[in-house]
Amino acid sequence: SLVDHVPKEREALLEREFQRVTISGEEKCGVPFTDLLNVAKSVVKALFVREKYMGLSLQSFCKTTARYLQELSEKPLET
Repeated sequence: SLVDHVPKEREALLEREFQRVTISGEEKCGVPFTDLLNVAKSVVKALFVREKYMGLSLQSFCKTTARYLQELSEKPLET
């Protein structure tokens, strides 16, 4: 909603400030799939820790990320 109030020039600048990361199969990036899984698990664990910290420090946490973490918490991390 904030982006709607930003001039188009500033909006283009904001888009350049973020980096997209794609994790894909071995055939695309040359990294074994098991390594990718380990990295993904570490990222998820870090997000759980971050969510807990944000809650304890009375700060807001991204609702979209919280929703996905809620879904992930209902199943084993190995899946």
